[in-house]
Amino acid sequence: GGTIIRRHLEELIAYKTPLHLLKLDGATLLKAAEQSVRGWPGSGTWLQVAGFAFRHDTLNRSASGLTWIGSSKPRPVALGDEVLAVAADYLINPDIGDQDGYLMLNRGQVVEGCAANGVEMKDLLIRDIKAAEPLGIAPRVEGRICQGAMGVPCLAVAR
Repeated sequence: GGTIIRRHLEELIAYKTPLHLLKLDGATLLKAAEQSVRGWPGSGTWLQVAGFAFRHDTLNRSASGLTWIGSSKPRPVALGDEVLAVAADYLINPDIGDQDGYLMLNRGQVVEGCAANGVEMKDLLIRDIKAAEPLGIAPRVEGRICQGAMGVPCLAVAR
């Protein structure tokens, strides 16, 4: 616990990071989760996720057990499920880099007409932190990515 200052945000998000709403299917979401853990540990491709959970098998560097989480009872993500996801521009734009290996994501998946497309991640964080004043934020561990070898109990991910 402490005060979040502008410098923290500038160091955390040092570059412009426009966000886009994407329409995917469950199979593509699984591929993105796989890419997230492929370079474990420390490749820099680790995703921040919300709305779903998965098991990260640290020995095999694989992802499995995608599960919808939220206000209703957790349930498995089917490969054909329609998924709306938010992604940073660098993950879908081959013109600015290697997409951190997320080649399953592309500009063709952007939901056209979404008013929030192109909004800067840093601006959203500043807005939400200010909106939380004077009480502040209270992050908590939600178990969205359960790490461990297969066979290790994982409460967050349905089997």
